[in-house]
Amino acid sequence: MKLRYHITSILLAVAMAFNVLPPTSSAAEGTGNFRRVNTYQSGMFTDVPSEAWYASGVRSAYELGLMKGSDGAFSPNGPVKLSEAITMAARLHSIYYNGSENFQQTSPWYSVYVDYAKRVGILTQDYLDYNVATTRIQFATIFAHALPASALQSINNIADGAIPDVNVSTANAQEVYSLYRAGVLTGSDDKLTFHPSSSVLRSEAAAIATRMALPEQRVTIKTNIQPTHTWQGDPSLDFTAQLSTGESFTLSKQAGKVVVVNFWATFTWGVTGEPSVFSRLYSEYDTDEVKMVFINCGEDPKTVQSFLDGVGCTLPVICDTNDTISSAYASTYGATLIPRTVIFGKDGTISADYLGLRNYQTVKSLIDSALEGRTD
Repeated sequence: MKLRYHITSILLAVAMAFNVLPPTSSAAEGTGNFRRVNTYQSGMFTDVPSEAWYASGVRSAYELGLMKGSDGAFSPNGPVKLSEAITMAARLHSIYYNGSENFQQTSPWYSVYVDYAKRVGILTQDYLDYNVATTRIQFATIFAHALPASALQSINNIADGAIPDVNVSTANAQEVYSLYRAGVLTGSDDKLTFHPSSSVLRSEAAAIATRMALPEQRVTIKTNIQPTHTWQGDPSLDFTAQLSTGESFTLSKQAGKVVVVNFWATFTWGVTGEPSVFSRLYSEYDTDEVKMVFINCGEDPKTVQSFLDGVGCTLPVICDTNDTISSAYASTYGATLIPRTVIFGKDGTISADYLGLRNYQTVKSLIDSALEGRTD
């Protein structure tokens, strides 16, 4: 009996040393642990109008114990500090795994949350100042580590490269993409723009925190880029340009052929491996029945040629330096996202249109479908 009491005392002392008490119940892990623990009353935050778009998010975040206000105000238009982002993430993690969050605050108030976040892997680096406004990329990185991958299952097909201002090769890009795919982040417009260096408002954070905790609140992203199989002879899709081989290429003159048009840039081809996929397909398919053309978007010819020489690529390239061609296609679909591949059937109908990288076998199947007059 004394030994058991001694061991219990040691465990409690260790827990107190880490500034977090053990959970009050042995709850199983999962989003089912997120329950209403606070009562929200209309008007309790004088700066949160009931008709505001963020009102429901504020209510849910407060009820779930993820966010709080101060002196009757929530400050919805105030930026989220780094310390506040870490606090929310720590609460999400603790509730998910332990069923509750029982943090004993210290001085400074946020140190208990920072210490916890470091121990459980939410924080992957130290910061010099936790009182500054967090950037969106920092916020997304912290939140993506608050829950396991199994709790952030993909509901959106967001290809690498689809978020226009988040290069997949940059640090923490995959954390951003994982939250888009899970429906936690949705972007600021129909182009999925993220604004990684901008700050996060508390109103936005309330909505994001709620989506993290409650999967039913997550958003299915719909963009204006939808495959279509009905366009024939649309003049906005036609173009004439000079190939890197010196020949002139006009889309409308390829009647009776399947045409594969790939939109790319060095920063997409440099990380996706598309050159090797298309080089193989080009060697097999570029015949009297199939034409393949690769449109570089927005880069100057010297940069493009230097890149092609570096990867040993000899595909027929068009340098769309001023984005004339890509802009015409973007206006049709409502956004400019690359890498993107459009496959025209023999009759000029779009047979396939997709974003991101596809493997050799998938693209081969799409070309074969177009040759057979089918759409995919």
